[in-house]
Amino acid sequence: MFSYENKNKITFFIPDNYNKISIWIKCKSNEINCSHIRLIHLRGIRKLYWLVDLTIRQMKEDPKLLLYRFKQYRNFSKGNMFTRLSERFANKEDNSNYEAWIKANDYNESRDLKNLRERIGRVDTRPRISVLMPVFNTPESLLDKAIESVVAQVYPEWELCIADDASTEAHVRRRIAEWCDRDPRIKVIHRDVNGHICHATNSAFSISGGAWIALLDHDDVLAPNALAEVALAIADNPDANLIYSDEDKIGVTGRRYQPYFKPDFSPELFRSMNYLNHLTVLRADLIRTVGGWRPGYEGSQDYDLLLRVIERIDFRTILHIPKILYHWRAVEGSTALAYDEKSYAFKAGIRALEDHLQRTSRRARVSKVPRFPFYRIRHEIESPPPFVSLIIPTRDRVDLLSAAVGSILKKTEYPHYEIIIVDNGSEQQETFQYFKNISNINNIKILSYPGEFNYSKINNHAVEHARGDIIGLINNDIEVINSDWLSELVSWAQQDEIGCVGAKLYYKNNRIQHAGVILGFNGVASHAHLNALRENPGYFGRAVVVQNYSAVTAACLLVRKSIYREMNGLNEKDLKVAFNDVDFCIRVQNAGYRNVWTPFAELYHHESPSRGLDASPENIERFKSEVRYMVQKWGEYLTSDPYYSPNLSLRGEGFSYSWPEVDRGVPLLAIAGIVKNEAPYILEWIAHHRSIGFGAAFIADNDSTDGTKEILGKLSSAGIVDFISFPTVGTKPPQLSAYEELLEKYSKKVNWIAFIDADEFIMPSMEGFDIENYFRELPDDVGAVVLNWAIYGSSFHEDAPKGRVAESFTRRADKSDISNHHYKTVIRSAAYERVGGNPHQFVLKPGYRTITVNGEAVVDHPVRGGGLSHAVQWHPMRINHYVVKSFAEFMARKKSRGSASIYEKDKDRSYFTFHDKNEIEEIPFESLMLDVNKEIVELSNICGENINHSLTDYKGGEWRISDKYISDIEVVNYEGENILIEGWAISPCGLGVRQFDVLINGIKFKDYKIERVERPDIQAIYPYASSTCGFKILLEGVESGGGIQDGDRIELLCFDKTGPAKLADHVIRAGLGSPVTPVND
Repeated sequence: MFSYENKNKITFFIPDNYNKISIWIKCKSNEINCSHIRLIHLRGIRKLYWLVDLTIRQMKEDPKLLLYRFKQYRNFSKGNMFTRLSERFANKEDNSNYEAWIKANDYNESRDLKNLRERIGRVDTRPRISVLMPVFNTPESLLDKAIESVVAQVYPEWELCIADDASTEAHVRRRIAEWCDRDPRIKVIHRDVNGHICHATNSAFSISGGAWIALLDHDDVLAPNALAEVALAIADNPDANLIYSDEDKIGVTGRRYQPYFKPDFSPELFRSMNYLNHLTVLRADLIRTVGGWRPGYEGSQDYDLLLRVIERIDFRTILHIPKILYHWRAVEGSTALAYDEKSYAFKAGIRALEDHLQRTSRRARVSKVPRFPFYRIRHEIESPPPFVSLIIPTRDRVDLLSAAVGSILKKTEYPHYEIIIVDNGSEQQETFQYFKNISNINNIKILSYPGEFNYSKINNHAVEHARGDIIGLINNDIEVINSDWLSELVSWAQQDEIGCVGAKLYYKNNRIQHAGVILGFNGVASHAHLNALRENPGYFGRAVVVQNYSAVTAACLLVRKSIYREMNGLNEKDLKVAFNDVDFCIRVQNAGYRNVWTPFAELYHHESPSRGLDASPENIERFKSEVRYMVQKWGEYLTSDPYYSPNLSLRGEGFSYSWPEVDRGVPLLAIAGIVKNEAPYILEWIAHHRSIGFGAAFIADNDSTDGTKEILGKLSSAGIVDFISFPTVGTKPPQLSAYEELLEKYSKKVNWIAFIDADEFIMPSMEGFDIENYFRELPDDVGAVVLNWAIYGSSFHEDAPKGRVAESFTRRADKSDISNHHYKTVIRSAAYERVGGNPHQFVLKPGYRTITVNGEAVVDHPVRGGGLSHAVQWHPMRINHYVVKSFAEFMARKKSRGSASIYEKDKDRSYFTFHDKNEIEEIPFESLMLDVNKEIVELSNICGENINHSLTDYKGGEWRISDKYISDIEVVNYEGENILIEGWAISPCGLGVRQFDVLINGIKFKDYKIERVERPDIQAIYPYASSTCGFKILLEGVESGGGIQDGDRIELLCFDKTGPAKLADHVIRAGLGSPVTPVND
């Protein structure tokens, strides 16, 4: 179904064997009309396109698997049908983005040619580069394009060496001869017998005279700047031996797509796949030394050659040019089109890798990665097997610890290990009982480390008591999945050149929690492929193969004890809690070891909550100091992780394109506003706008007391937002003054700023609409764009719903509602003159104009004036204004927050009623909500800290102070025939609890009354709690002396949408009329 405004379009598929169709429409009112019905007979290409589109819609979260699904449609194809479809649909979600990326970043002759020639002219030595191109029956047009791409090179010192492998098509010899006549740098050798790719490439090599060899397939295309960039790299790095570049694919129509932005040389990734691929350039003498291309390895002949080459050179002499210098032609039968087009090539690759391991004296087996055509190396564990010490710091939370320890004991097949549990200040009796129960297990040791939580010092202390040759840093909230997890980690950690080894971790919902750490990602560091589906292969397969990363998380990390001691352990002085694992890994890498991540050691990671919320001022300051330390110590690494391409963004969900505006510290778009007490919503607001292209956020905090300021502080430390404290002074309305200060401080950091409130969400009206491109292409004289409101009501929620704002509140006012005529402004920074008289308008510099979203001039409303437009424009975007949300939220938060123009204005029930517009339901795009939810996970990881460097305290759309309701029954008294229970209760998001069930000895008591009570003492402890979190419950009609006695149990239950939640559970032990003694459940 496609929905827009009040119109719906429904498409459904009818199987071929139906010959009669009846359609009827049923609704509760007469407000529906069926405009027309159209039947289309799907056949041939139309049927195939329909099936492919259906597949794409069903697999939005996992586009990398689409090519595999396309195989089932091949029986519909004719000629080059499958080729055209793959070109059209592969990575469909970012094709348009890539075209924009090419325009902004790729080589452009009119812009870059002069500078490139000047750089080449300054080089002292210009080596000849021989381009080898074996050909066989190449289609004439593709052959010409390949040769043309060499002739068009900016760098002139090249030769093209063509080996015609006994082509039977007459045009091949003819066209090559014509090209040779046109350019003397083109050489050819005609083979008498077809010898396939290895013999043909050796023939081309035999006629080459260059010091460097570049490889070009007969139907592929070199970028015009390819050889120039190679020559410049050689000039800057005279010791280089092997050079490779980034690449993309090019279809038969010439359309470019699916760029591969590669990391610097990763030996473990290269042994998992030939990711160097194209463009590859080698020293000619190296090729001669290793014996050229070996027959028998056709399909993986270059992989075999490169494996033999890297055995003879220092890895530091392998250069990566992070530019698209090669266009890989996707035609029928090419591995550019689909992974398994040439199964013989994959088998040849396995043989080449096995030969490499044997030559390098590595005892290992090679197999195929399940479901994917990549290689897995299984190293034999040395004899005797190394002893492993698994160190698990903990504090109470026996439920987590027992699950972790139990899964290790039950599922680990590797026998040579011990578990060292380090208790850091546990207090619960059940914890000590658990320690007693497991103390008689031979390979478990329990250490005590009292005092403040210092993750680094705790582990350093445990290592001194460890017997193992290998140290395992393990969180107390992991659960083992596969039995050979420890064997896999040990097999890598035992190798001399390997440092830290990390595992693949999942959330309980089987989404990826850790697949390696990217430096500088969303701040200091963050996890790769975070929240991706478990079966998702990731960016070009990187979520399913062994590879090198600069860091791995210490939630599950193995390293040899000798290396741990060489590094002097974790940094317990500067990094007590956060980033200590990242710092340790960088130091290990700098010492000459390679850190490894393997997807074949799989565990669940529950993001340990055992430390609790870390939001005190002292801890926030400590976190900031740790961020500062990492930036000062490793700043260069945080901007140039060798295992993450500079062409990929360090913001958002990762492995997306990096744009020049972001790279240069000048994002295109930003949101800006003033907020107060928005803790339950602020992350969604920021995440929503980041997911649609707003790369920066400038926020003024107006005396928040609910945790908002702390959230913004951590996001600011991570580089996600810029925020200032902006307290209210006297009775002056703060909003307009805050706008002025934000513009003064931050306007030069971005091109466009949207000034909106935290309950206003910019929303595209078309799925996949590119908001960044919209603003990028506006005429230069446009200084501001106004976006109309779409007023959303409570959607009939009385209480605060569990879900996100945009997912929970889906009913809005009709478009004609007067409130929708309001607008907010997105202003071009260069056009700003001053703030207007209200938060809706700005005064622009002379020469700039203000337009509506559809490009028209803004016409003010004839009656209401400025800030309201005459017409309401919602296409291609608008502002969803969630002005009241649920009544409970309105009463708790919005009612007394004030407004932009009136200080401390009390918004009463009439305000709620007026704005509670629920006429039309409109659900946001599912794909957008998925993107927002992924972004929220990223931001929530930054807002807290785990036992390592992340903690998610933001769950289910609420800012939670705990995973449970917090409550207490303080006094139970008789009042005549009645019993009075006094106490307090706070929901996980800080709201008071409105409705209880009272149970006495498990039986529900029916006759009772509840009175809300102000509890400033409780609010002083929990600032985000409702002021009326106290309660008095009067149980009526209880017989005196026989109603409640010592030993009776009183329970309070709260029922929400997920079922009953226990508030308090107490037993009368001290007698009535005095505080009761709690039962610890």
